[in-house]
Amino acid sequence: MVLYVYLEREDGSQVAMSSIADAAGFVNSHARGTSFLRFIDPYGRTVFNRKQCEALREEWRILESRTPRLQAWTKEVATLIERCANELHLYLRFEGD
Repeated sequence: MVLYVYLEREDGSQVAMSSIADAAGFVNSHARGTSFLRFIDPYGRTVFNRKQCEALREEWRILESRTPRLQAWTKEVATLIERCANELHLYLRFEGD
């Protein structure tokens, strides 16, 4: 199972993408007790807007520190979250398969 993370424009066109295998385990083990990470559905679609990404990035920073073996991927996604939080008309979509 793979979790894809897309940075998209309002029209749905992709700006950037990142992915990770074994997403269900990753999401389930690190999202408990969070405000935003817990809503990422490893089997469906979850979309965050600019304001939500402002809060998500704080939780993602904590996640990065707890998952050193996934550092390359978490840094890629952190970049996407940061862009979404700072640029207009962008959305961050998590999509599981």
